[in-house]
This record gives sequence, C-alpha cells and structure tokens, in this order.
Amino acid sequence: MTLPATFAPPGLAVRETAEDRETAETRTFSEAEHIALLTDRVQRETATLTATIATLTTEKAELLAKLDVADAEKAAAITERDTAAAEVATIKAETARATEVAARVEARSAKVRELTPNLTDYITPERASRWAEMDDATFEAFVGDLAAVSGKTVAPATPKVETAAFTGGTSPAAPDTTHTSKTFLALARAK
Repeated sequence: MTLPATFAPPGLAVRETAEDRETAETRTFSEAEHIALLTDRVQRETATLTATIATLTTEKAELLAKLDVADAEKAAAITERDTAAAEVATIKAETARATEVAARVEARSAKVRELTPNLTDYITPERASRWAEMDDATFEAFVGDLAAVSGKTVAPATPKVETAAFTGGTSPAAPDTTHTSKTFLALARAK
C-alpha cells in the first residue's frame, strides 16, 4: 500500500501523484487511524519543543551565570573605587595637615628661640615638629609658660575675649601652670 505524502512517516521516500492527492483529500480515516496520526504528530512536535526548551533553558542558565559574574565584578569595582576614594581623601587630609605643620615649624621655633636665647640646644627638630603639631591654644599656653620662666612678655596671638561664663569678681581664675613653669625654671638653671 502506498501512503500519500501527507500521511507518510518521516524519512520514507514517497512519490505523490495526483491520485494520491485526490485520495488523501477524500479518504475517510477510522478513529484509530486518526488518533494514531494525531498522536504521532503531537509526539514529533512535543519532541521538537522539548529540545527547544532544553536549549533555551541551558542558554538562560549560562546567561544568568554570566550576569552573576558581572554583578560580582561590579560590586568589587565599586568597593575598590570607594576604597580608593577614601584613601585619596585620607592622603589629601594628611597632606594638608603636613603642609600646615610645616608652615608653623619655623614660626613657632622662632618664637621659642626669642624666649629662650640661652637654650640653643633646646630647640631641636623633634621639638619644633611637636610644637608645630600643637593646636594654637596649647602652643600659646606653652609660650606663656616660657615667657613666665624667662621673665619676658609675649603678646597673645589672639586677643582674650570676655565671655558670658565669667560672672562677678575682678578677674577670672587663671589655669594652674606652675608644674610647667617649674620644669622650665629647672631647665634654665641647669644651663
């Protein structure tokens, strides 16, 4: 029996004739033949679609893996950028502080030299650096102590401002600087 081309299983070489076309169009199939043809067609389409789904699922998994890698690289780059920015900010702050300190070294050394002309070996680079790193109020207190020891007067770098915290009396209480003065007196007498 020769089947028309539309009903032939795949891979079977079939010659289609005008009679076959006419027979296929007018042929009546039994229910079993009809179910068998439909089942075969559904199975072939299901196999094709299943293979396509498997391919697409594999491609999706590969793309998701690449996306995860890209996200991790992005997070690492952001962390690296933030770390570098923090390091740059720290370096800028340290550089600005070092510049300020370097600018104050000579000025503060000259002020100490003016108050202690007899103590030439007292002014060392280490001490000059330490004086330059002091905040202004601490250095002024230090200079005041030196002036008290040497008996010289020093004009304050910043004028004293009376505050609302001072109430009554003729003068506010001065901070106790006797321990520092005694140290410098001992140094001056030792020379």
